[in-house]
Amino acid sequence: MTKTKKIIIYICIFALLNFFTVSCKVPEPITLMDTNQIDSITLKVKKAPESWPLSDQTQSFEKRVAGDIEGYVLLCSLIDSFERDYFEHRKERLPLLSKKNTSSSPDQLELILDTKMSQGNNDSTSYSLWLDTTHQEAYITNGFHSYSLEEEQVAKLLGSSILPLDENIDGFMKKNLIKIQLHQDDIQLPLDGSIEFRKTIYAHRNHSIKEVYRNYTNTELTTHTPLRLDLTGLGPLSPEDISLAFTPLAPLSSDQYVQANKSTQKASFSWSKQVDSVPNPLIYNQELDLAYLDIDLPFPDGHYRVDIDLELASPDKEKESYVGILMTSVITLKTQPVFTLNQTNYRPGDLIVISGHHLNDSDHISIDTNIYSQGAKFHADGSNHYLLLPLMSKTSPGNYFVKLIDDSGKLIENLTIPVVEKEFATQYLETSSSTESLRNEAAYDQLNEAFARGRDNLNPSKLWTGPFIRPVEGGRISTEYGETRYTNDNVVASRHSGIDFALPTGTPVYASQSGIVTLAEELIITGNTLFIDHGFGLISQYYHLDKIYVESGQKVKVGDLVAEIGTTGYSTGPHLHFSIYYSGVYINPWNFFDNEPF
Repeated sequence: MTKTKKIIIYICIFALLNFFTVSCKVPEPITLMDTNQIDSITLKVKKAPESWPLSDQTQSFEKRVAGDIEGYVLLCSLIDSFERDYFEHRKERLPLLSKKNTSSSPDQLELILDTKMSQGNNDSTSYSLWLDTTHQEAYITNGFHSYSLEEEQVAKLLGSSILPLDENIDGFMKKNLIKIQLHQDDIQLPLDGSIEFRKTIYAHRNHSIKEVYRNYTNTELTTHTPLRLDLTGLGPLSPEDISLAFTPLAPLSSDQYVQANKSTQKASFSWSKQVDSVPNPLIYNQELDLAYLDIDLPFPDGHYRVDIDLELASPDKEKESYVGILMTSVITLKTQPVFTLNQTNYRPGDLIVISGHHLNDSDHISIDTNIYSQGAKFHADGSNHYLLLPLMSKTSPGNYFVKLIDDSGKLIENLTIPVVEKEFATQYLETSSSTESLRNEAAYDQLNEAFARGRDNLNPSKLWTGPFIRPVEGGRISTEYGETRYTNDNVVASRHSGIDFALPTGTPVYASQSGIVTLAEELIITGNTLFIDHGFGLISQYYHLDKIYVESGQKVKVGDLVAEIGTTGYSTGPHLHFSIYYSGVYINPWNFFDNEPF
């Protein structure tokens, strides 16, 4: 073998060995950067909108300086999220994410983050942090890989104080705190607060500062009284735009939905110097440093979230700045109760009916009055509520009052009840000794016990429809309601509690109105006695009957045959004693015939 051939063989062997050595070399391991070793981060502004009043182009945050901790931790967490994402892509051999196209964004902010590692490690890395404040998007990149920040990270970044904001503007706004109050009459919504510019958010309109207040304390308002929005502490800023949105928190009923469609579910008001051109203008007085807006509430009753979005602008176009405020709360809209009386004036024996409109079953209204002492409450009938106050036949003429008071002790209505004089006839009655003997202590004990049972557990709902009818046809009125009656030689007079219809025994007696029988039995003084509960506590009573055709617990309809006239009990002859009773007082039945009580 020649020397040349040997050299060639040696070269081939060397080449083969070198090839296998290189091919079998173990690649360097992919490691995750330890962000705990970052000692400081320098933030440099590379690109920003010209209108942004940035105070510095460079800002540093060090790990061990107390005043830098917030900015250092925030930027470090963003770098850490990027590095972990970068590590996962390389480890899994996934394609790296490319940089986004940001040319369409009008508000671009690009920051360079230069990191300095801990002592003994001279490594440093630079990152680009890009923000689109128009769409509130952001990403961080090292030139090879890009990581999009999550929504929570973007919000935290935009709400932080690390961006180099001009201290002059920030300081000015802190000294000129704006006060916002929304109230109705003497009720103030829990929406008020002074703006403290601890957090800054950059929006698409030049320079914008926005502080968000959220207070979900529920406040009850009445729909008939406008809201009043007051703005104070505006300084050189003037209202640019105000919008209010009322969003129902629960589905509206069909009736409410129709009503809601007739009104505007979102009310927007724009301030203008041409205030006459604005239907509901914001009144702005710069000398008094006060602006206010009255807002009608034409929405159905219910629970709403109300959002107030306010923008203020500087009148100086050369130093244009905007302030944005969003305030949110929950309110309950409730139509103001309206109370009406069933008559303009009253006579003894009448029934006072106070109708309450737009009341809820949950409303607790207490009564203060000098015309009735037995206690009273509102009865619900659909969307309306009724308070019944009976006048005794002995009520003296004069002006009385009824005060309606809510849970908080606030007077919501003070009604005057004029009572005019009514003359009642006087009757002298002679009875036999045997009839008179029926009036004894045992008989009255029996009467009181039975009457108490007949007036117990009455139906709270309204059971009647339309006017009451006379319980008998024809007949002579032997004793009127309210007559002053002297019996035999008794010097003490009594007032007659009902109407006596004198008719022959066996004459049919009909239910004066629909209801439920609560008493049907024979008593010593009132004879065969019948009570019918008509709801709301109204009872019709029938005495001295010969026969009763119904029993306790039975439902009857108006005009049903329920009994026959007789002369049982303390009676001088065949007749029907008919009375209307409500809550301890006998009232005049004539007011119910051919007229619905209310």
